[in-house]
Amino acid sequence: MFKFVFGVIKDYNKLLVKQVNKVSNSKVFQIDRDFITLGQLLKEEGIIPTGGAAKWFLKEHQVKINGDLDDRRGKKLYPNDQVEIIGIESVKIESKQ
Repeated sequence: MFKFVFGVIKDYNKLLVKQVNKVSNSKVFQIDRDFITLGQLLKEEGIIPTGGAAKWFLKEHQVKINGDLDDRRGKKLYPNDQVEIIGIESVKIESKQ
């Protein structure tokens, strides 16, 4: 039984490392205006096919903006905001200027 439990823990740790590595790949998204909405960001990053899909995407996926959960597709994102799409990617908003 000990070997089985240890094997499960070992496999679980591998899974955690894969998930952490997947999320830790932080991207930089540059904007040339004052802000971009969360829905626009999701579309520009290729996470959703159209801006209209943001509503359904946000119902099924958790998104953190500066560490706080948010599900508003119209949420304005400004330079220096950090967006974490749980299990998919992390994006830092920067200004092109």
